[in-house]
Amino acid sequence: MSETPPEPGTQRLTRGQIGFYLAGYLVLVAGSIGSAWAYRLALANEARDAAGAGIFVTKAYRYRLEVLGGKGNVLASDIQDWFMGLFEGKHLAYTLAVLTLLGAVVCFFIALHLPDFPPPHEEPPEARDKPAG
Repeated sequence: MSETPPEPGTQRLTRGQIGFYLAGYLVLVAGSIGSAWAYRLALANEARDAAGAGIFVTKAYRYRLEVLGGKGNVLASDIQDWFMGLFEGKHLAYTLAVLTLLGAVVCFFIALHLPDFPPPHEEPPEARDKPAG
């Protein structure tokens, strides 16, 4: 039974492209579920976390940081606090959502632009054209 050729302008997907599209969808689904779960947990823990104010946000602490290490030390502490804040509470859910979208877009982009490699059992066209010897 012969297979009908695709219409002009259309192309069949290769196994590699199908794999990357599938990986993109799996990343999208798993990341969305994980992000929603993290957001739900953050809402549940928000009231409990609000009760305990951090000791590292006082003016005295920031002054001691500046005395010991200068303004660079205060800036480094602020950057570290911001970065660590990305992995707590609601910010974790937002971070997961953004990373999920980026991962899925990368998978879809690779699948879209994946070159059409010949099957592994075939010789490249250059090897077929050379005479043996």
